[in-house]
Amino acid sequence: DKGFFFNEANIETQANKENQVDTVIRVSEGQKVTIENIRFSGNKNFPDKKLREAMETKEKSWISWLDDSGIYKKDALKIDLLRIESFYHDNGHLKVRVLEPQIDINKKDKKINVNIPIEEGDQYRVGKIEIQEDETFTGQELRAAVKIREGEIYNMSLVREDILNLTELYSKKGYAYADVSP
Repeated sequence: DKGFFFNEANIETQANKENQVDTVIRVSEGQKVTIENIRFSGNKNFPDKKLREAMETKEKSWISWLDDSGIYKKDALKIDLLRIESFYHDNGHLKVRVLEPQIDINKKDKKINVNIPIEEGDQYRVGKIEIQEDETFTGQELRAAVKIREGEIYNMSLVREDILNLTELYSKKGYAYADVSP
């Protein structure tokens, strides 16, 4: 987690007279290893720079000594893959696949290159929006609470926001357990 990717730990044990074991652990941290490049393959609709903006993991920069950017953290990279997938979902790519990253380690230069393969799939737009009115609200009142519009690029976050808006609308009328299902 601290970027010491090539560390070594040696454990020495020695039995003593009291039927116990003395243990000495010697750790050699080595040098910090930084991410030199983050690249993507298979991305046609968005440039690498735009996808990197969606990530917490960053390449090494001139301020890395200050903010620890450029440090390879496996768990953070896994979360970044979900962020990239979410970015694509918000831009109409519902069938995107963000595949396991390929990590290229240069032991000599203490650098890591990360390549993230992506299968974008088709981009979808909102077709027809149908709202079923009920005795509580008219179709016009319900449509006013929905932000997504026909013809726009499908945005999953906006759909989730619309679900919350409609649920809130019903809760204000006393329906605490309203279920909005798109």
